[in-house]
Amino acid sequence: MQRRYVGDIGDYVKLNILRALSPGRRLCIAWWLFPDEGHNRDGRHATYLDGPGRWRRYDAPLFDALKAIIDGGVRTVQALESLLPPGTLFSREFIAFDAPPPRPRPAER
Repeated sequence: MQRRYVGDIGDYVKLNILRALSPGRRLCIAWWLFPDEGHNRDGRHATYLDGPGRWRRYDAPLFDALKAIIDGGVRTVQALESLLPPGTLFSREFIAFDAPPPRPRPAER
């Protein structure tokens, strides 16, 4: 999970499912946090927010909150956490990952 991905379509779907499953349960989320990479232009899968007629109906409060996160430029994991039920437990430690950048990997294989 990188901050630049916060609020993308994957988050909308995952958080929607978690919110639907949460009544009567206590959620525990373990983020696999990874520093933002700069070698590509990933993290731009938020165009679904331009189509509220198609997407907002599944969870309007979540949709509106994610739109506010993107529009406000506050793409943080903590912003996502605020959208989950009170009492949800989180693990937020960065996980060391010493793999080379994606481009050299095929040559190493």
